[in-house]
Amino acid sequence: MAVKFLEVFTTSDVTLNGQSLGKVILSRARAQKLAGRITFLTGTQVKKQISQARKNQLNELRSKLARFGAKESVQVAIEKAFASQIRGGRLIKAAKGIGAVPDVVFSDGTTGDVKAKALIGKGDTKQSALDTITSKSFSSIELTGGGGISLTERQKLFTGIESQDERGVVPKVEAIKEGVVDRLIDAKQSLKGEALNKKIIDILRDSGGLLNNIFAKARLLSVSLILKYGTETEALNFVFTLGKLDLLDPKIMAYKVTIDPKNNGVKFFADVRGSVMKQLVSLHRQAVLTATTSTVGGKKYSENEAILALLDPVTQEKNKISVTSDKTYNSGSPVGRAANILVTQKRASESGQDEQNKFVSGVQLTALVQRRLAQIMPKGPIKGPPLSPNVLTERTGRFRGSVTVFPNYRQNLIRFTYDPIYQSFVGTARNPDRFVGGAIRETVQTLFGRQFNIVRQ
Repeated sequence: MAVKFLEVFTTSDVTLNGQSLGKVILSRARAQKLAGRITFLTGTQVKKQISQARKNQLNELRSKLARFGAKESVQVAIEKAFASQIRGGRLIKAAKGIGAVPDVVFSDGTTGDVKAKALIGKGDTKQSALDTITSKSFSSIELTGGGGISLTERQKLFTGIESQDERGVVPKVEAIKEGVVDRLIDAKQSLKGEALNKKIIDILRDSGGLLNNIFAKARLLSVSLILKYGTETEALNFVFTLGKLDLLDPKIMAYKVTIDPKNNGVKFFADVRGSVMKQLVSLHRQAVLTATTSTVGGKKYSENEAILALLDPVTQEKNKISVTSDKTYNSGSPVGRAANILVTQKRASESGQDEQNKFVSGVQLTALVQRRLAQIMPKGPIKGPPLSPNVLTERTGRFRGSVTVFPNYRQNLIRFTYDPIYQSFVGTARNPDRFVGGAIRETVQTLFGRQFNIVRQ
């Protein structure tokens, strides 16, 4: 399976109307389950007779439960938590008529989707709660929503971001290739089951805007995990990505269409199979369990030292890195990852391995520095004049997202770059080099306990 695990982090500190997000998600799931149960009890298939008055009471209760279970505020809260934790993302305003629109876009233009439908596990310990999740069959992940997307010939669909600034996001659109919708209609009329799924994939392969529309949703997928153990209820975002080839794999994707004769088109449905998510959670079990870890070998690491880079968790599991947990952080998994790196470094040093292996890559260090910048830069208004004429303030995250770090450990040197447009402030009170250099200096001092020469490239 080529699907790639990226990250898992906790959102347990996020609150909605004074309640923790984990408890709200759990309550919503219960409401949805109870609403379904009431629908069954009041249905014609139940042999036991219920008076009309009682049916009316139950139906009123079901309506209340269903409304709570479908609360958009919960979905938005989860989306905001995801966007804020990963590279300073922002929400995308939904638009009709352009296919499946992702929930979040990041400063580099990468888009992602956040699923509020949670996988819930209960047990006496965190481990047993996770066991109950991995022992269940997983429902599919809907990339096109429960109602699918409406398609007509040559329709233009969302495929990415053309541009973004403080005023908002401008979507990029691409037309479905001519004849694709007609071919989908023909396939639906002549095939069923897996034969139909494989035919849809064959059509999708050269469909133009349609494949790119699904890919825009699949580039980053976040699914909520809820672990309830003892008196604790913990919410986690489990993040992974699918490539375009994954979208053309029948073992990973399940597609279906229904014909829409009124509009001479189809309703198109794209789902990631539940087995994919189950395999990912099972394979990266240790990443889930250490998603709130903040202690390694007796030394505590703050959220400032969290590394968001895409480390190889399978390698970590092979190394059998053990991390103990004593405190919950809002972005726990990156802390666990930073801890895992440091444990790996210590073992490599003790075993006499190559000194160079003790250091993190430029990608990893860049991610860490960008996160530190998010914490130390003053936040200014998105519109209007800057917060101060003497201090560089963050408004859209564009500057921070453009920062790239290039370490050369052998020469004890770290170079950095950022968008040249900001170099006009060099030598002024708003000098960006001051923020970037300071963030790098703090980061490497914390990680390695030594000084580096830091210069702008």
